[in-house]
Amino acid sequence: MNTNTQFAQASEESMTTAREVLKTSLASMEKLTKINLDASKKFLEETTHALKEMSSITNPNELLKKVNQLATNTVENNISNCRNVFDIITETQNKISKMFESGMHTAQKNIADATEKLSKINPAAKSTFGTDAMQKWINSTNQAMETLNKMADSISKFANNAVNSAAKTASNTPKKETKGK
Repeated sequence: MNTNTQFAQASEESMTTAREVLKTSLASMEKLTKINLDASKKFLEETTHALKEMSSITNPNELLKKVNQLATNTVENNISNCRNVFDIITETQNKISKMFESGMHTAQKNIADATEKLSKINPAAKSTFGTDAMQKWINSTNQAMETLNKMADSISKFANNAVNSAAKTASNTPKKETKGK
């Protein structure tokens, strides 16, 4: 395979990866927008319904109970939405990471192949161009990708723990009910 063909192939692979990243990002934004719109609609409906009910309540204790119920439902819905958002973001992050890892692997392979061909054409170029330096670059890139993946995993675990902790706290919080005197 000649250099022009390799360059064209590499450019096509880059464009395909960019297109897939864009499609994944747009699909995620669409899902996040839908969650946001659905949550807004649900909140509006529940609040409107609760306000209509509250307008007919004459007992202050029942009114307070209804307000607490509305607040509890709102918190539970928000926690559910946070979980959904977290899942979408995690899924998107995983897809994009896999795409970049694949692209990086392909680029490294193409560079290694080109370096090997150059050293076959001109054996002096092997030491001049630095096949060893190229291999060190590839190893450094692999280490950087591994570090980035570990960081992303740590952030993902932290966010998951935070959402689970908030959900547990909300579900364990005693619901206050006032008793009539």
